[in-house]
Formats: sequence, C-alpha cells, structure tokens
Amino acid sequence: SRALRLAEAASTGRLPLASIWSELSATDQALGRYRDAERLARLALEEHQNAFGPASVRAAISLNNLGTVLWAEGRAAEAEPLIRQAIQIWQSPEAPKRVELIKALSNLASICRFDGRRSEAKALYDQALALSKQDPAAAAPAMGSLLNNLALYYSEEHNYAAAETAARQALEAASKISGPDSAPAAVVMTTLANLD
Repeated sequence: SRALRLAEAASTGRLPLASIWSELSATDQALGRYRDAERLARLALEEHQNAFGPASVRAAISLNNLGTVLWAEGRAAEAEPLIRQAIQIWQSPEAPKRVELIKALSNLASICRFDGRRSEAKALYDQALALSKQDPAAAAPAMGSLLNNLALYYSEEHNYAAAETAARQALEAASKISGPDSAPAAVVMTTLANLD
C-alpha cells in the first residue's frame, strides 16, 4: 500500500519501522482489511523479536496484536497461543506494561467466551479487573474495552443488570480516554443499545 511505502521510506531504523507496521496493522484491522493487517503484524513481530528478543515486552505487544488480527479473521485456534505467550511475557516480574497485560487478558477471555469456556473467560476478566485496580490511572486506556467485553459476557449470562452496569462504566472509560464521539465509545453504545 502507499502508506506502507511511505512508512518504509520515512523510517531510518528497525524499531521505528516495526512500530509503524504495528500502527498500520491496527488501522487495517479497524478497517476490516485483515489480510493486510496480518501481514503487517507479522512483520512487526519479526522485527521486534529480532531487535529485542522473543521474550521482550515489545515482542509481547506484537504477539497480542497478531493474535487479535487472527481472532478478528475467525482464526481463534491460531490467535489463542499467541495471546497466551504475550500474557506469559507480561506476567514476568520485570515486565512494566500492566495496561498491555490487561488488554491481553481481556482478549483471551473473549476468545474463551466465544469458545464456550465461560468459567475460564470469567476468571480472566476478573484477573484483568483486579490488575486494573492496582493502578487505575495506568489501566485507564484498557478499561473501555475490558468493561465492554465484561458487559457482553454478563449479557450472555442473562445478567442484564450487571451487563448494564459494566457497559455504562465502559462508556464512561472510553469517552474519557478517546472522547464521547470516538469509535471505542460507539462500540460501547452499541452494546448498551443491544441490552434494551
């Protein structure tokens, strides 16, 4: 794509290029261009692993990103081990990225939820929520998505009061971080509308 050619031309080193690939992958995923998103996510993962090692925090970010792309493509069996690997890296004592761990736990919980492993999904959501309470300011960027996923879980359990509470908290979190007219807030508003 033109954006990729520009990014490659503008980049002077491996790390900036890998970061650009990650951002472009996320953009392609949001636009539903999963094949392009997957290709870019794989490139970013390879660059991060080569530059920082396979167990680095940057590699974990790329593992989680690739996992979410594969899951969006309906390839949960391929996505799950990548996200589990990312979680394992972030759970090491030297890993500083708590918000990334919360995102990965929420992603894995959603995969489990869709696979019918509801008790495992709930335990993962609870683990992510417990982490978020340790440092609410650092966790804030992950809370909209986490709480929205939890609202969907409760809705599927027919616990509509808990679902509405989680969705309203998700909307507040998403609006605070991204703005009330943002795509993340719109996703949560759709969840709230479907609860009625």
